[in-house]
Amino acid sequence: MKLSITKTSLIILLINIVGCSAISDPLVEAEADQELAVMQMQCSFVSKRTMFEMSVRINLGTNTARLRTIGTRHRDVTEESGLPVTFTDEGLVITQQSASRALSATRQHVIQFPTLTYRRNTLIVMGDTPPISTIEKGTCWKL
Repeated sequence: MKLSITKTSLIILLINIVGCSAISDPLVEAEADQELAVMQMQCSFVSKRTMFEMSVRINLGTNTARLRTIGTRHRDVTEESGLPVTFTDEGLVITQQSASRALSATRQHVIQFPTLTYRRNTLIVMGDTPPISTIEKGTCWKL
């Protein structure tokens, strides 16, 4: 099968590419204006013999964070945005909560600034059973 491209079709393709790239989305522009002060980090940690890579993007204007976690074993990805960030003397704490009728889970992602060490504290409560608490440790680096 032979593919022939004429000058006319190449020019039309280039016009479409240039024309589409000039279109701006007002929502993207508003988000870019709002996120002028952004801190980005990459963290890695191990939980239950699986290594995780986590991308952290903190909006310093609204004190919110977006976390994107990738499990390296099964390549599963979870993303949470709009999480509250609390700044402490030693670093920052990002709080993540989820609840259903059966259980509630709270995760605190703690990043200490001088050493860029990472700690994830997880507390799971299921009805009348004793709560389950886990701590995973890792390291972060700024992007």
